Amino acid sequence: MQYKNIKALKQADATLKPWLALRDSDKPHKGFLRLIRKALNIPVAILAKKLKVSQQNVFNLERAECRQNITLKKLNEIAMAMDCMLIYAIVPQKGTLSSFVDSVAQKKAHHLLKKTEHTMELEGQANKLFKETKGLLKERVKDGSLKNIWNHE
Repeated sequence: MQYKNIKALKQADATLKPWLALRDSDKPHKGFLRLIRKALNIPVAILAKKLKVSQQNVFNLERAECRQNITLKKLNEIAMAMDCMLIYAIVPQKGTLSSFVDSVAQKKAHHLLKKTEHTMELEGQANKLFKETKGLLKERVKDGSLKNIWNHE
C-alpha cells in the first residue's frame, strides 16, 4: 500500500530538490534588500524615487524585511524596482517531503500501538512481531486506511 498522494508527493520532492540546498544557507544579516541595493550600488534616493516613497521609507522597508514584517507583494515590488525578482519557497525543515510523511506515519503508527506494546511485552510477544505490526500499520496510515495522518490523537 502507498500514501494516497504518492505521485503528488514525488512530484513535489522533485520540484523542491534545488531549493533544499538553500534551507541551510544563512540569510544576510541586514537582509536581502540591503545586500542587493548595496551590491548594485543603487542610491537610496534613486530606489525611493522608483518606489515613490521617502528615503527613510526605504530604510524602514529594509528593516521590516529583517524583522520578517513585510509582505511578499512589497518585497516583489522592491525587487522589481532594482531590476531583480523575488523568489521564495517553502521546504521541509529536514529531509524531503517523502521522508517527512514517512516520519509522521511512523509516529502515528507508534502512537496507535503504544497501548498494545505493554500488553505484548506482558504476554511475551516477540519484539519482531511488534516491529512488523508497526511497519504494516505505518503503511496503512500512509495510504489513508486509518485515521488522518496529521491527527495525533
